[in-house]
Amino acid sequence: MFKQECYCAQYKGVELIDSTSGGVFFAFAKYFIEHGGCVYGAAFCDFPHLKHICVDKIQDLKKLQGSKYLESEFSYALPEIKGRVENGQLVLFSGTPCQIAAVRSFLKEDSSNILFIDILCHGTPSKNIFLEYIKWREKKWNTKILNFEFRNKHISEWGGEQKALISTSMGEKIIPAVCDPYFSAFQKGLIAQKRCYVCKYAAPNRVGDITAADFWGIRILRPNFPYAKGASCLLVNTSKGKSFFENLKKDFLLEEMSFDDARKYNPHFNRPLKFNSIQNEIYSTLAHNKGFSSILSKIPYQAFYVYLIKKYLRYVRNFIRF
Repeated sequence: MFKQECYCAQYKGVELIDSTSGGVFFAFAKYFIEHGGCVYGAAFCDFPHLKHICVDKIQDLKKLQGSKYLESEFSYALPEIKGRVENGQLVLFSGTPCQIAAVRSFLKEDSSNILFIDILCHGTPSKNIFLEYIKWREKKWNTKILNFEFRNKHISEWGGEQKALISTSMGEKIIPAVCDPYFSAFQKGLIAQKRCYVCKYAAPNRVGDITAADFWGIRILRPNFPYAKGASCLLVNTSKGKSFFENLKKDFLLEEMSFDDARKYNPHFNRPLKFNSIQNEIYSTLAHNKGFSSILSKIPYQAFYVYLIKKYLRYVRNFIRF
């Protein structure tokens, strides 16, 4: 049986800035394309619709980088993936564990030329609730939303306060996660699909050859690691994953870690989301086509002026303490 390996990883390339955490996905994806392969990952190609697309050019990988906190359509691509694998092309598929399990089941056999990278999932909201949210946000701002980045290291370093960068027809807007009802509800586990609360993949045994996640807690465990640039938990789960990883080690700043340390600071390695009764109310309300505004009262998020006041008071307290 293969012995799982655990690392804190940070990609050394300049493309790290466009990765949500430590650039694990980009490093593997770049390697596959450089060796004649292709990469499947989630992208907003027709915003706000998210789906898995195939990329075979390095300059297009940016479409797949970054976190997207909603359900991605992928089943339509299964026959295409199977055809590429059977033709001997190198294929990298990155997605949630349940998506990877579905692809594995469709392929039936585990071929040596396809590698699976599973992301540590925190529960996936349905695409419909995101569409309703975008409609609400566009009406509130009276502008068209062109793109939504849930985390962006240009505006907030890794491990710092999470902020969304939203591109609109009138320019870019930055919103702290605690001030956005969708982002805040996602972080609190209120809008995941019901199956996410009993997910069998939120466990130490991973379905991917490689697992990529944020390495929360690294600033405590390895305070000298340059985590502000991004830090990934990289798990090598299979001998196939190991063989590919060996070709990429030189591209990473690596700290060999204990998986118990990774699990300690990231609970979804151990268990799925805790069910919240508010989730039933939210989906029941949306099912009656009342729109996203009808669930705002059920989501604990801060008004922006409250956020500014709290931030100012923290600054004053820190100044006095200094």
